[in-house]
Amino acid sequence: CHEDIYGRCKEVPMHSLESYTPEVMNPTGFIAYNKILNTYAQEGGNYFRMLVAPWNLEIEFEKLGDYTNRMQCAWELDIVLNTVDSLGLLVHFNLQVHYPLELNSVYRMFNWDFTDIPCFDNDEPYCYHTALELDTPLDFLKSDEARKHYQNRLRYYIARYGDHPAIGAIELLSEINNIGQDLPMDENCENTNVAKIQPYYTEDGFARSVYEWQANMLGFIKDELNYREHLLAVSYTGIPEYVLGDSSYYIPQLDIATYNDYTSSINQFRNLSKTMARFQSKGKSPYSNENPPAINKPLMLSEIGPGSGIEQCDDQMRFVKSVWMTAFSGLSGSAMNWSYQRDPTSWNHLQRVDSIMSGINLEEGKWRAVNDLSNNKWFDLVALTQSGVSRQALGVIHNRTFNFYTTSDDPNSSCKTFVTENPQFFPSELLSTQQDFGTSRPSKLTLPNMGAMRTYVIEFFDVETGELVYSTTHNTGLDAKLPIHFQKFFDAKHSIFFFKVTPKKLWKDKNNN
Repeated sequence: CHEDIYGRCKEVPMHSLESYTPEVMNPTGFIAYNKILNTYAQEGGNYFRMLVAPWNLEIEFEKLGDYTNRMQCAWELDIVLNTVDSLGLLVHFNLQVHYPLELNSVYRMFNWDFTDIPCFDNDEPYCYHTALELDTPLDFLKSDEARKHYQNRLRYYIARYGDHPAIGAIELLSEINNIGQDLPMDENCENTNVAKIQPYYTEDGFARSVYEWQANMLGFIKDELNYREHLLAVSYTGIPEYVLGDSSYYIPQLDIATYNDYTSSINQFRNLSKTMARFQSKGKSPYSNENPPAINKPLMLSEIGPGSGIEQCDDQMRFVKSVWMTAFSGLSGSAMNWSYQRDPTSWNHLQRVDSIMSGINLEEGKWRAVNDLSNNKWFDLVALTQSGVSRQALGVIHNRTFNFYTTSDDPNSSCKTFVTENPQFFPSELLSTQQDFGTSRPSKLTLPNMGAMRTYVIEFFDVETGELVYSTTHNTGLDAKLPIHFQKFFDAKHSIFFFKVTPKKLWKDKNNN
């Protein structure tokens, strides 16, 4: 199936997640992208993120303020958005990837970074560096003339695409805290083994300048252009450094806060709901990165992935986990997985989650995200719970010890080799065989705030088949906590189960009908 759909396009170097050549992507990659969108819609996806990068859709890279030689990119974006609309999809439209604002690209995208690297032929630097004689990305952030030209660029994108019904949100710049990065290299363009330089975290005032630049651009869009057609977002890798002066999540013109997360423990997803709670709780001063003020805005996870060279070692399980776990974590939508952008194998899980979420009204139901971790830390859960008279819950139980990275029967598999050679990435329990619970059963999990002395039916479903695998009835105590007993059916061959909690009377009424 893959070869039939993407065969010839896979042979084109520019048709890739990142282009390491100096050429703009040729039409073959554009055609392949449209085919991928069709497959994505067929498999149940309804929302995705698209990056404007200098090798695909960017209108301004070689020449400042002159988009003539890149009008084919603008036309291709016209067609892509029309395809998106015809398929009933929505795009999270990111207006720029961060590579052009890195000195020497940390990801080795040297043809598309800020500077000219002498030992690379055809390396053309970013036009803001050459035309305006700006030495560093910090100069770009601070320059009034650079801001004027960049606002013209934003005006063009919004004038041409801003009212398109395919757009779900417009995002300024992907992972803006990565701009200014530098990868020290020698005269042969080889890394000098010096750690990458990250001025956002180390240079006084840099994080504040990021905030001021984003506030200026968001204000320009909403206040000067009076643009209200779509929601506006900003993007970070990790969480912005509030204590260093970056208050971008609190800019009044900002509608959605997004971040990308590749740093969570390989076997743990609970931190996602903890991050959500961190930004949604009111908190008390003194504020810090761990205790920021509430943002009172939706929070999205716009990139997630295993990272560390293990993208293809998990038999799709990381994608399955990220889809199901994040959907019930309180984040606005399932996390968008970087490592499976062109692999439809498990995209049908998006359809399964969507069929569940489309049956509830999150706006009117007073739903909130909760999480719990078993005492022995073998299992955790994330769930959405509904308060009020008809308290309900939807969620996922996650087996932390599920050894999906080393399940191959091949003793020489590259995945097993990687695990052995990089133990720092892997919790100790994942280096052995699948966890055998034996007589030492994992402790129960609980849902809080389910009302005192109430009776609920708890149903567990296989996420691969949708089949009901176990049903039980339990009562809450005076503490209003509902125990979620899963030990009787959860074995080491499964990584997650979806569960649904329904008041017993309501469950009887639904099933009798």
